[in-house]
Amino acid sequence: MKKTSSVLVAILLVLVLFSTQGCFLFRNVTLSIENSELSIGIGESEQIQVNVKPDDAALKFSSNNESVATVSTSGLVTGVSAGEAEITIEATKDKYKSALKKVSVQVVGVESFSVTFSVSDSSGALQGANVTFNGEIKTTDVNGEAVFAGVLAGNKDYTVSKTGYNEATGSINVDEDKTVDITLEKKTYIIIATAGTGGSIDPSGSVSVEHGSSKTFTMNPSEGYSVEDVLVDGESVGPRATYTFNNVTSNHTITVSFTTLPPDTY
Repeated sequence: MKKTSSVLVAILLVLVLFSTQGCFLFRNVTLSIENSELSIGIGESEQIQVNVKPDDAALKFSSNNESVATVSTSGLVTGVSAGEAEITIEATKDKYKSALKKVSVQVVGVESFSVTFSVSDSSGALQGANVTFNGEIKTTDVNGEAVFAGVLAGNKDYTVSKTGYNEATGSINVDEDKTVDITLEKKTYIIIATAGTGGSIDPSGSVSVEHGSSKTFTMNPSEGYSVEDVLVDGESVGPRATYTFNNVTSNHTITVSFTTLPPDTY
C-alpha cells in the first residue's frame, strides 16, 4: 500500500511540474506557407506569406544562395541573378517545439539582344559616325559598325550623325539580334553665281556643292569686255579669271561684273 501511494505521489508531482512549466514537451509551433514556390525576375521582389501559431513565435528567414536570391528579416525575397535558391523559414518560441519550412525560388533572367548598326555613305562603309541608341553613344569602326549588347526587348529610338552629313533618325523594334543598315547623305550647300552685262560665269545660277568639296567658277567676258570685279559673299576679291571655293561648309554667293575695253585693245 505504501509503495502504491508513493507511485501516485510521484505521478502527481510530475503532472504539477508539467503544469507549472507550461507542458512545453507537448506543444508545437505550427507553420504554413501560402506561396511555397516563387518565380521572380532579376531585381524583382515578392513577400513570403506565412501563417504561424502562436502569433508571437519568432521567424527567421535565410537563403542558401544569396548570389541568386536574398531574403529580408521580414521574408521579402529579391532576385539577384538568374538561377535557383531555397529559402528556409524557422519559427521558434520558448518551451515550444520549433517548426521549419522551405520555399523554392526561381529567378528568371531578362532576355537581351545585340543590335549592330552598319553605317555607310555613297562611297561605302563610314567610319567615325556617332550612333546614339539604348542610352549609349558609340562610334562606328573602320567597317562602319557600332555594336550594342544587352539591349532589352521593345521599341528603341536611334540617331546617327557625323559632321558634314544629314542626321538619320528612326526607331526599331528589338525582338531578336539585329543589324540596322543606315546610309548617310552628305550635306549640300548652294552657291549662287551671277554675272553682269558684258560676260558670263560658269557654272551659273544655283550650284549645289557637297560638304567639304571644292568648286571653281570661271569668268567669261564677252568680246570687248574684261572682268571688272568679283564679289564673294558681298566682298571684293578683285578682278580674276577664276575663283575656287575650297572645303565648302556653308552657302555662298559669287558675282562678277565686267567693264568695256578701250577700242584699241581688242
